[in-house]
Amino acid sequence: MFAKLLKHDLRAVRDSLGLVSLIGLLSGLVGCGALRVMEHSGDRDLITVFAALALVAAFFCVILVFGACVFLVLAFFYKSRFTDQGYLTFTLPVKNHENLLSAFCTCVIGCVVGIVVFAVSMFIILFFGGSDLDGRRMEMTVQFADSLGRSLEMVGIGNAVLFGLYLIAGSLSQLLVAMLAITIGSIIAKKHKVLAALAVFHGVQILLSVFVMATFFGSGMRMVESGSGEFFTLIFPQIILYLVIGLGSYFLMHGFVSKRLNLN
Repeated sequence: MFAKLLKHDLRAVRDSLGLVSLIGLLSGLVGCGALRVMEHSGDRDLITVFAALALVAAFFCVILVFGACVFLVLAFFYKSRFTDQGYLTFTLPVKNHENLLSAFCTCVIGCVVGIVVFAVSMFIILFFGGSDLDGRRMEMTVQFADSLGRSLEMVGIGNAVLFGLYLIAGSLSQLLVAMLAITIGSIIAKKHKVLAALAVFHGVQILLSVFVMATFFGSGMRMVESGSGEFFTLIFPQIILYLVIGLGSYFLMHGFVSKRLNLN
C-alpha cells in the first residue's frame, strides 16, 4: 500500500514540478542566448541592455527554481495531510508511518528535482553561453575531470564521502524539521496555520542553530586539544547531530499525527 500511496503523491505533484522544471530549463536557454547576444552585439547599446536584463532575469528565475520546488512539495504535504484532503489521506488503510514516509519521499524527490534543474540550467548558461568555448568544450571537460580527480586525491576520497554525507544528513534533517513545523502549526493553531508553521520553524531553527554551533565548536576544541587535524574529528559529530535531529523530528511528527490530529 505504501508504494501505491507514494505513486499517488508523486502523480499529484508531477504537473507542478514539471512546469517549474520547464521554466527553469527555458530560463537557462534564455540566459545562454542573452549571453551570446551580449558578446556579439558590438556597439548596439540598446540590444546589449535588453540582453543584460534578460540574462539577469534568467539567473533570477533559475535561482528561484529550487525554492519553488521545495515550496511546492511542502505545500502539498500541508494540503494533502492537514486540510480537508487530509481526512481522505489519513483514513486510507495505511499506517501513519507509511503515510508520513510517503510524504517525506515525495518532498525529497521534489527537492532533488529542483537541484538537478538548477544545476542543468546553470550549466547551460555558463558552458554554452560563452563563445570563447566554441570548439574547446570537450577539451575543457577533460581538463575539468582531471582537476576534479586531482582535487579528490588532495582532499582524500574518505573526506569527500564524509562531506557528502554531511550535506545529505543536513539537508534531510532540515526537510524533516520543516515538515515537523507544518505538522505542529497545523495541529495547535485553529486559524492562520501557515503562519503558525512558519513561527514554529523559525523557533526550532534558532534552537537547532545553538546546538549545531555548540557541537561544531566542541568538535573543533577536541581536535585542537588532541593535536589531530583529521577532518573526521570535526565533521562526524555534525553528521550524528543532524541524524538525531532528523529522526527526532520524524518521531515527534509521528507522535503528533497519531495522538493529536483531529480529523472531525
